Amino acid sequence: MTVCLSTAINEESGIEEAVAEAREADVALSVVVLDGTRDPESVAEELLVDLGGGTVMVFTNTDYWVASDEFDEDRLQELIDSSPALGSMDTVGGVEDFVAASTDEGFPWDIAIIAGLVIGVLLAIVGRSWRAWTTRSRRRDAAETHKAKLRRKLDSISDRILELSVPVQLAEDSGITNRFADVTDRYRTADSALEDEVEASKLDAIDSALTSVEEDLTIIEGMVEPHSEADAPTGDGDNQSA
Repeated sequence: MTVCLSTAINEESGIEEAVAEAREADVALSVVVLDGTRDPESVAEELLVDLGGGTVMVFTNTDYWVASDEFDEDRLQELIDSSPALGSMDTVGGVEDFVAASTDEGFPWDIAIIAGLVIGVLLAIVGRSWRAWTTRSRRRDAAETHKAKLRRKLDSISDRILELSVPVQLAEDSGITNRFADVTDRYRTADSALEDEVEASKLDAIDSALTSVEEDLTIIEGMVEPHSEADAPTGDGDNQSA
């Protein structure tokens, strides 16, 4: 609603345009311009009740008043403070300033907050994924290092088994032969397990099994050594034969 008494046509037109702009922005603005010195506050409050709510601006020759149930007291004062033309009693400019201030959406903090939350969640997900990938990568590297160590251990055991194969046969001792066969079987089992896509958690068990094989090979080496010395020809025997 726009009511202008004794107001220039161009001023009335400017006020109506500002009111229309406010209503397009869902601000139920009504402006009344009175000729005289009536109390603008009482007129504004009465009109606010008669209109059933909204925002009412009343101007007289010497003063103005803004009443509203759309804006709380603090927000209404903020809008008035943001309308410098009101202080100079520039009716059209005051209405335009008020409309500009009340329809200015400002920075979209709600959108910014939501966007910030979404970004925060995404960063958290990416961060967790990165940490998980890094952890898996470290574990995979550690497993490969462990496997390489076990392969070297297998190679060393293989050489020892090969070296012992003849002395064990020459010993002609069933106890040594059976023990050597058991060690050889355990070596092959560990070798086969390592060739498969073995899980990292099982590498320690294979390592422990190979250590046990090495210990038994050391025992067998000690058992076949006396037999080798007994089977070796002595210098005295050679002289007697001569």
